[in-house]
Amino acid sequence: MARNPSRLLYASRSLQLTTSRRQFGTSVSSILPLLSPPRYTPLRSSLISSTPPSSSPLAHHLPTTATPIRGITTNTTPEMATTTTTLDPQYAQLFQTLESQFQTTTLPHDKWYILAISTLVANPDPERADQLYLYLISKPEYSTPSSRQHLIRRIREALIKAVIIVGVCKPIEAILAISKLEAPEDKDYTFTREAWQCDEANHERGVAWLEKLYARNTSGTLDLFAAHKDFAWLSKEITYGLFLSDRGVLDDLDTQLVVLPAIMSQNLRIETHWHIRGTRRLGVSLEDVRVLCEGVKHVAGFYGRVLDKVPGVEEVEGDV
Repeated sequence: MARNPSRLLYASRSLQLTTSRRQFGTSVSSILPLLSPPRYTPLRSSLISSTPPSSSPLAHHLPTTATPIRGITTNTTPEMATTTTTLDPQYAQLFQTLESQFQTTTLPHDKWYILAISTLVANPDPERADQLYLYLISKPEYSTPSSRQHLIRRIREALIKAVIIVGVCKPIEAILAISKLEAPEDKDYTFTREAWQCDEANHERGVAWLEKLYARNTSGTLDLFAAHKDFAWLSKEITYGLFLSDRGVLDDLDTQLVVLPAIMSQNLRIETHWHIRGTRRLGVSLEDVRVLCEGVKHVAGFYGRVLDKVPGVEEVEGDV
C-alpha cells in the first residue's frame, strides 16, 4: 500500500512540536528567552587606566574621592545605562590635569574644555562627555542657567564640528549622554545651521578657511584628489564650508582645538602633520602646540592607547 507523503510530513512536524513542547514548555514566549543572545554589559574599567602614565609630562596625583554634584533628574529606561550624577574621580583627575596644563600656555585658559571634548569624542567611550559636563557645571562660572546655556552651545558646536572628523555616531552618543544631565532651565534651543545653503557664499567661506590653514600647500593638497574629485568637493563645500568655517559659536582657535585633537586621537599621520602645521600658521606658538599634543596623548593613554604614528611638533616645524 502506497504511503501518503503529506501525512508523513505532518506526522514528522507533530513529533518535532511535541518534542519542543516537552523541552521548553507549550508557549512561544517560554522558548524565545532561550534563543535570545545575552545582553552586552560594557566593562568600562578594562578600557581605562586608573592613573595617568608615569611617563607623561602631564601626570600628577590628585584627590581620588568622588566629587558630589547637585541632584539632577534624568529620564532613563531599563534598557539604558543609568546616568550617574556623581563625577568619577578618575575623570576628575583627567580633567584637572588637562585644565592645569592648558593654563601653562599663552592661549585663553577657558578654551581647555574644547580640547577635552574633542579628544573624548574621538576615543573609545564618547558617552563620557557626561563626565566633562558634570565637571564643568560644578564650577562657579557655570552656576547659572544662562552660563550653562552658553557652555552647551560651545560644547554642541564642538561636537558638530567633530562630526566631519570622527563621523556622526560618536558625537551623537556624546550629546545624548549630556542631554540626560541637563536641567530644563539649562537647555539651549538655538539652531545654528537652520538656513544653511550649499551656495557660492558657503564655497567662498570654506575655501578662505582652507587657504588660511594650508596657505602655499592648498593647491598641492587638493591636487592629491585629482583622480578622486569627490573628496576635493567634500573638503571645500562640506568639511570646510558647512562644518569648519562656521563662526556662529566657535572662533578660529576653538575650531583648531577641535580638529587637531580629534584627528591626532585617531593616530593619523598625514592629517596630524597638516593640522599641527595649520595650528602653527594660525599663530599658536610651537611650545603651546606641544602642550596641546601632549594633552591629546594623555587622554589616549587614559584609555590605554598609544599614538605611535603621529609626528612630533618639531618634525613638522620645517614645513610651517
